[in-house]
Amino acid sequence: MRTRGVAIAALLASVGCGGTLYVVQQAKPPHPPADVFECVKSQISALGYNVASHDLKDRRITAKKNDYDTKMSDTQFRRISERLIVEVKDGADAGAARLHVEAHTIAEMMTQRGPTDMEQAASATAHAAAQAILDACGS
Repeated sequence: MRTRGVAIAALLASVGCGGTLYVVQQAKPPHPPADVFECVKSQISALGYNVASHDLKDRRITAKKNDYDTKMSDTQFRRISERLIVEVKDGADAGAARLHVEAHTIAEMMTQRGPTDMEQAASATAHAAAQAILDACGS
């Protein structure tokens, strides 16, 4: 009976200790959302990212940049991929926008079941790219 209580306590403690591996940054630029979205599109290509998906209606861009220099001591490892998810929403004030940037670092692996993405802690490169977008378009 006591073992069951210890197991439940350990399970509850582990649930509370979880966190995210990606970085989220937000800004409230005073510019219209359409202008901020155009700025984001130009910054993404200037940072060397390729646009993976582009949603004009919801003003959302997903961009990807492969890092072939980073290595891992795993035979299944292929490469590191830096991914940005950028959303521009209407702000609370008329004519203003809300800018939401997520920076992800993904380890692309080749397993027996095929290509597999494993999220890693956001790298300094991904974090710097998100900050560069905020600096250019978020003020």
